[in-house]
Amino acid sequence: LPSRRVLAEYPAIIKAHRAAHPTDLIVLSIHWGKEGSSEERGFQRRIGRRLIDSGANLIWGHHPHVLQPAEAWGEGLILYSTGNLIFDARARKTRQSGLFEMEFDRVDGGGYLARRLTVHPLMLQGLNSGPRSATDKQATRIFEPFLGSRSKRLKMNWKIEDGKLIWRR
Repeated sequence: LPSRRVLAEYPAIIKAHRAAHPTDLIVLSIHWGKEGSSEERGFQRRIGRRLIDSGANLIWGHHPHVLQPAEAWGEGLILYSTGNLIFDARARKTRQSGLFEMEFDRVDGGGYLARRLTVHPLMLQGLNSGPRSATDKQATRIFEPFLGSRSKRLKMNWKIEDGKLIWRR
């Protein structure tokens, strides 16, 4: 996991990069959160929001090996934990996953505005196998971290369309 010192340095690095490259799409992949927890932690929210405020467009969190909510913050998106895509997962919770599709609009003067996030539900089928499209019943469980009270607190308004979970700005 990144140290607090390292994370404290990221905002200045992002600001400098944004100033030098105003039209770049800035994506950070961060190994954080409590393993096995379906809830993002307060430090993840504070850091993720600060990084978006510093000029990042997307924070892609991983480490818990389970899905956690997503949040639209400022002009960007924070994916607190995207689960597993290929992993020798035994527990059902760690076999629930998704393919995350994001759309951004270019902002006048540089940068991007997160416009849409689509979660395609996937299930890992067992040891040594890759992901497969989830059944409707599996998708219902996969969508729980995004549709539950945590997502309401994060002010994400999701809709289920054609078996996918969709947020639109």
